[in-house]
This record gives sequence, C-alpha cells and structure tokens, in this order.
Amino acid sequence: MDEIRNLLPAIVERYLGAPSSRTGTILRFGTFGSMKIDLGKGTWFDHENDVGGGVVDLLVRQVPELAKAKPGAIADYLNIEFGLEKRENGARYDLEGLRTPPTPSKVIATYQYKDEFGALLYEIDRSEWVQNGRRQKTFRQHQIKDGQRLPNKGNARSVLWRLPEIGASSGLVIIGEGEKTVQALVEHGFQATTCDGGSKNWKTTHSASLKDRDVLILPDNDDAGRAHADQVAASLRDFAASVRVLELPDLAHKGDAHDWFNQGNTAQELLHLIDQIQPIEQAELQAITPIPVMSMSEVMAMPPNEWLVEGQIPEKSVSAIYGPSGAGKTFLALDMMLSVAHDRDWQGQYVRSGAVFYIAGEGVSGLRKRLHAWHTHHQVKPSAPFYVIPQAVILNSPEAIDDLIATIEQIRNGEQVQAVVFDTLARCFGGDENDAGPMGQAIAAMDLIKRHFNTAVVAVHHTGKAVDKGLRGSSALLGALDSSLLVQREDQFLKLKMDKQKDDDQLPEGWFSMDKIEFQPHALDDPETSLVLTRTGDRKSGVKMTENEARVYDALVKTIDRLGRHAADFKWLWVKEDEWRQTYYSMSTESEKPGSQQKAFKRAADGLMTKEIVAKDQNRVWSVKMAKTWPDSPDIARTEQNVRQEGN
Repeated sequence: MDEIRNLLPAIVERYLGAPSSRTGTILRFGTFGSMKIDLGKGTWFDHENDVGGGVVDLLVRQVPELAKAKPGAIADYLNIEFGLEKRENGARYDLEGLRTPPTPSKVIATYQYKDEFGALLYEIDRSEWVQNGRRQKTFRQHQIKDGQRLPNKGNARSVLWRLPEIGASSGLVIIGEGEKTVQALVEHGFQATTCDGGSKNWKTTHSASLKDRDVLILPDNDDAGRAHADQVAASLRDFAASVRVLELPDLAHKGDAHDWFNQGNTAQELLHLIDQIQPIEQAELQAITPIPVMSMSEVMAMPPNEWLVEGQIPEKSVSAIYGPSGAGKTFLALDMMLSVAHDRDWQGQYVRSGAVFYIAGEGVSGLRKRLHAWHTHHQVKPSAPFYVIPQAVILNSPEAIDDLIATIEQIRNGEQVQAVVFDTLARCFGGDENDAGPMGQAIAAMDLIKRHFNTAVVAVHHTGKAVDKGLRGSSALLGALDSSLLVQREDQFLKLKMDKQKDDDQLPEGWFSMDKIEFQPHALDDPETSLVLTRTGDRKSGVKMTENEARVYDALVKTIDRLGRHAADFKWLWVKEDEWRQTYYSMSTESEKPGSQQKAFKRAADGLMTKEIVAKDQNRVWSVKMAKTWPDSPDIARTEQNVRQEGN
C-alpha cells in the first residue's frame, strides 16, 4: 500500500539518520554501505546481517517493543508518530499483509578470482533468500589485500573467473553469463569462464586474456544476454583465434546453460551443437553490435529527463558553463559542484548527489580561498567526495584520457561519479579550437567519459571577443552539447542565462550577488577573504532569497509557465496560490514530511511577498520580477476558461 510505503523516508530519517551515499531512490548506510534502502520499492536489506524486508519490518527492527504488537497497534503507532491517516471508511490498515518477516540469506557459494599466477585478488559471495514467496539473490565482492578480506572489491584488478585454469589449458573456451553457469559447464568437462559484475562488465583486458584461443559464447536467453554476446564477440575480434556464438535450443526466457543441463541435456549434445556452428567472419565481427531500435511505446514510456542540477545541467550529459574572462564561470561551477558533492540544494534547486572530479587546468592555488569561503559560508565541513586534479588533462590525447579514467576508477572506490569538470576547456585542449577536427576529438573524449561513468561532463569555457556570438572555437562544440550556461558579470552581480537546453524547457535568467566572506583557515592564521554566490530576487536589486525562497520561487515560475492565465481585469499572467503550493510539494524531496512542507512553503511565500518579489491579490499570485516579460496576448496565454477545459 502506497500510504505505508510513503512513510519509509520519514522512518529512515528518524531511526537511521543521514545516508552514507544516495543514488536515485537507493540509500546506503554504514561505512561500506552494507545497509540498502530502496525508497522506490519500499524495501530494505542489511547485507552485514543478511536480513531484509518491507516498511513495517524496518519499523519493528528499529523499535523492538513493536515486535509483539498487533497490526492495529502498529498502525496506531504510525498514525501518532508519522501521521498515517485512517482509511476513508475509518478502518485501520491491515498491516499483516505488508509484513515480510526478514528471512536470513545464506551464502551458497564463494567464487575466487585469481590472477594469471594464482594469486587471490578478490572473492564474490552469492547469497540467496526467500522474500514474499520469491527467491532472491545478491552478490557481495570482497577484496583480498595483505591476507585480509575487505568488505568490497576496492581497486582490485578485474580478471576472468578461473583465469589460471584457462591459462593452463588449450582448446575451446566457453564464455557464460555468471559463475553458476560456468560451474555447470566445468562439471560437464568444458573449459569455461565469465567476468564479474554482470553482463555489462566485460573489458578489453578480459579479451586479451583469451588471445589466440578458440572461443564460444553461450548467451542467456533474453535480450540482455544476446547484447552481451555481441559486445563480447566484438571485443574478442583482435584477440581470439576464432569466435562463435551459440544460442541453446528449448530454453525458457532468461534460461542459461545451467538450466539447459538440468533439462536432461548432455555434454555430448552440447558438443554436437558446437560442431554445427561456424566461426564468425572477421568482417562480421567488426559490425556485430546491432543498431538499437525502440518502438514508439517504448520511447513514450521512458522516464522524464533527470537532472544533476535541476533545470541547469542534465544527468549523463555533456554541458558547458561559459562566459567572458572574469565573468565568474569558475565561481559558479564550483558553487554547483560543491553542492552536488555535499548533497545540498544549489541556490534553491535540487541536485543529485555524488562524487565530483574537478580538473583544475589553471592550477589549484586560486581554488584554496574559494573552497575555504564556500565551506565557511555554508557552515559545512570539507568532507564531501569532491576531488581536485591539480593539472590539465588533454582531451585530445587518448593516453591522457585513459589515465584519467583509470585514476578516477581507483579513487572513487565504487562511489557514483556524478560530474567530471574540465576548468578550463582551453587549458585541457590540444590544437586549434577553431578546427573542427581537434574539437571533434575533445568532444569524443568527453562522450567517452560520460558513457564510462554514466556521468555529467562539464566544460568551463570562454566566449570569443564578441559575447553575443557564443562559445569560442568550432561550432561543433555547441552542436554536441546537451546544455550550455552563459555567465556574465555586471558590477558585483553575476547573471546566468540558459543558452541551450536540448531536451527540456529553458529557465528564465537568474541573478546572483558576489558576496565577500571572511574566513580563518587555522586558529593562528590571519583572516582571509574570498567571494561566494547568493541568489538575488531581481536584477541588481540587492534583494536576496534564502535557499528555500529560491525553491518556492522556482515553483511559481514553473506554475506560471504551465498554468498562467489572463483575466479581463488583470494584465499579468497569474496562477492560484493552491496551484503554486502543489507545484512546490511535487518538487519537494520524499523525506520531507507534509507538515514541514506546509510550514516551509508559507514561510518562503511570506518572505517573497515581503521582499516584493511575488505579489498576491485575493487568490491570484504573480511574479513581480517577471511580470513585464510575460506576453499580453490572450492567444498566447491561457484564459480561465482554457484552464478549466484543460482539467485544472
């Protein structure tokens, strides 16, 4: 029941506190993230103790006195502590159906991954348990370092399973998906292997380990399995003596070689099928990866655009923050990225938190004061996953990009990389910026980083001599960007203009003051100063919004853009206060309680009206800041009648 599952964020916040990491709806707790909360599914699992369950199970786990309570008493507890309302008919919720008593998982197998010489690098535990009548499984990696078994893979080199056995053998090698499949093949007398981490984790180094070998790929019977087979076959092109792909007959959906043998098939029958398969020609291997095709319904079912910084920089994108020299590009980029690393709203707009790698191509000396000032201003400790590379990384150099990827892989230690920033593009560029060839190489490098880490790549760049002509250099750069933000300086104010937003609406321009902050790096040091950004209510007005006021104001702009209407007695586009409030609620995080949402909205709305950023007349609300920019024509703006017809 959604009413119960919606309480999970509040329960987690009260009893578990702040997560150690967050990726989408997945929260991790503990030093190594062993406690996993899935807010989307309303479930949890404690890998350390091998138990899990649903919302009610978590509540009972954290409040032991509820363990023997009846479902009705638990419902009353949820009502008192978390505001769970009774059903419309007044009946209590039947929580018994939501109980999924934690079933201990059991490690049923441990797979050892060794290097070519037999040295143990890491182990993978396969655990299984039953939840809601269905068998579940999970895998936990453990690095073996100095004889110690660490709770994650760390920076251990990824190798093929059974690599020493493969190296000591000759003849055919079979690649299956997963250790269980490979184990079944080995038990039937075949040399077989797989890679760790699932079907998407095959690496070129794995292919190199199979140099000059005859290879057969046995995909699982699903689209992911076939895609994996294509990927592996293409990767083996320059290494293996021959490559074959065999789809086993009479397999159920998602079935594999283990299932095939369990159906009564034998090793002799598999050998017979293998003999009938011809190796793939070299020319075919080069083009083996099929062009993906999506149906119209699949495209329409795709989720909406996700943001790294709401309304500004999309997730998994290539973007640019650019402007003339001295405009404040680095100030703005740092402000955004530190917010991402610290999991703080950026100037009132939501961010997706995670690790940030900041390539300071112009050196780090100038960053020191800015970082001190930012943390002093926001009153947070510099403990977030924000990493600075204190030198340029040349985008046109494949070797430099390979080294960068390897460095990030080593440092991130399994953490999600949300952004890689090149500041500036000019310092990280080799060649003529106006030449489409070198610029194309740089774009390809940024795309590679984006795909490898599923991250946003941000280039801090300059305008030409004429600001109105946009980004400096080849036009290929602008064409390749998912978004671009133009930064301009006017006195002590900074203006941010959305120059390009490929897959979403462009936001109105924003204004920020650049405020001087005094900080003292150490107790015995003299105070120093630097600048920080603060969002202002209007151009050069000096009226500043708090972070929550900025969020509430953004909600008003979005509401006006969607529902703004004219009336005969009123000139400006306006919306109803309730419509504004509901937009703000829809933008709020899942962890915010309804009561706190109401208080936050009222406090911010009152503040915006006091500062004359927003005005209200009876139930009509409008933006004073944007009023003169809205169109007057009734054929452009909605009327009250139009809005009613739209179902609003």
